Amino acid sequence: MEGSIKSEGEIHQPVSIIIPFRNENGTIQKLINQLLIQISGFANCEVILVNDYSTDGGEEALRGLISSNYINFQLINAQKEGKKNALTEGIQLAKNDWIVTLDADISIPALWMDFVTKTCANAPTDMVILPVDIFPYPKFYQKIEALEFTVLQGITFGYAQQQKPILANGAHLAFKKKAFFDFSGYSSHEHMASGDDVFFMEQLQLSESHSVGYSYCHDMSVSTEPSSSFMQLLNQKIRWGSKTFKFKSNDVKRIGVLILTANLALFPLFYFGNWRIFALGFFIKSACDLYLVLFPLTARSRKTLLKYIPLFMVVYPFYITFVSVATLFLKPKWKGRKI
Repeated sequence: MEGSIKSEGEIHQPVSIIIPFRNENGTIQKLINQLLIQISGFANCEVILVNDYSTDGGEEALRGLISSNYINFQLINAQKEGKKNALTEGIQLAKNDWIVTLDADISIPALWMDFVTKTCANAPTDMVILPVDIFPYPKFYQKIEALEFTVLQGITFGYAQQQKPILANGAHLAFKKKAFFDFSGYSSHEHMASGDDVFFMEQLQLSESHSVGYSYCHDMSVSTEPSSSFMQLLNQKIRWGSKTFKFKSNDVKRIGVLILTANLALFPLFYFGNWRIFALGFFIKSACDLYLVLFPLTARSRKTLLKYIPLFMVVYPFYITFVSVATLFLKPKWKGRKI
């Protein structure tokens, strides 16, 4: 995509990789094993693991895993609870100018270290939005989640291409340490339990002295596992929805209102209109949805999901309406904590 920061050349920017974790012993060991293989050729890079009050024994397991490779790894216990506090403590310890945040439940592709260090070296910006995928998705609701997430990634990079970034994902995000402290870290939104990624990105975007770029390379997407249950998926969507009207950007609010209005409009058409009017409205909305869905799915090698689009179009209005209403009344949980 035009404007994407390339991972070209021979210069590698040393990075400090910060990974906060909380009760993710089953997934973080896989990520650490992948990093152990790749980081050997990048002696100036480091990995800082921050234990956010885990109770599943993950800290002890990780100490045994990295003990023989401690030169590139640090494992610390966060002094305060919460992901933002864990990230801040890790960033404060970082020795490099560029920070890369990863979620503990992701997998990185081969040559990822080469990609991220070259991308940061070439970046003329203070932040680089990086690609994320959901994979695998064996269950039906996980396919719906993967479809929606793929479209959100398309919107993320589409707006970033227009130099109006509105979304970012802390599961795979790079930024300058100096830019982080220029805004006193997450202090402006530390009262919010989540949003460490998008609200920090918004601060940089609205600043006249800072900038946000992106690197669109789907082969270098990190993969995050889908929700393990439908209730976990709903909790996640309610958590994301609760942040919509806390953005300063009107673009995010307009998109949220547009999505909800387009889906809600089908219900009065069905109830009050005849079947021809409803069919016409459903056809128009489905055509718009298809236009948005096709490019991200084909560009990100997710063509296997195309056959689920008709069912997705039928289910989605009910799903997004329920999530929108639930956002107004329910307080979601995230990693065992109420938000």
